[in-house]
Amino acid sequence: MAGFLSNPNPSRDHKQSFDERVETAFFYLQELGHAILVLRASPMEDRFHDRIAALEPRISRACAFVQSGYDGIIKRSSKAANRILIAAKAFGLCGKVLGSNEYIATSRRLVNVALGLRDADGVFIENGGRDSSYNAVSLLMGQVLALHQPDPKLDAALDLAMVWQRTRILPTGEVLVAGNSRTGLGQEKGFGGGIKK
Repeated sequence: MAGFLSNPNPSRDHKQSFDERVETAFFYLQELGHAILVLRASPMEDRFHDRIAALEPRISRACAFVQSGYDGIIKRSSKAANRILIAAKAFGLCGKVLGSNEYIATSRRLVNVALGLRDADGVFIENGGRDSSYNAVSLLMGQVLALHQPDPKLDAALDLAMVWQRTRILPTGEVLVAGNSRTGLGQEKGFGGGIKK
């Protein structure tokens, strides 16, 4: 299989490109890798062991497919640090599932790219600026990856990004969207065509 099947984005008027199929695949793989690692660390591991083992060749093929699109990941996501970290999480967690040093090395390369997509205060940049929603996604993806693939540089970067993120949460729990580069002010449409909030 060359990627994963997905619903076409209604705002696009073309067939899904190779780079878009790669992106769809790494979005699936980052969740799959996480789920498998959680199962392996749980009392349920024995129950799922054989099923997970049967999936490993397919996970390996999917990772090879995404790896073949590495340049497209960098090109398409150079303005979206969160997507670089999502791809890094896919490679890091699936690399751990598979015992693949190659995929773990790819994850570390992607983390280094993401670390270069921060401003002077350490906030992950999205579409040329700060965005409370997407900085939070970068934090989540980076933290889950770091749980399974410890990295002191990533830990330090996440600490810095969290400093700003905490300033975006009001005492009421409301998230400040003023100044966001991508969400909350009608800047972009979501997958379903509505405004990202």
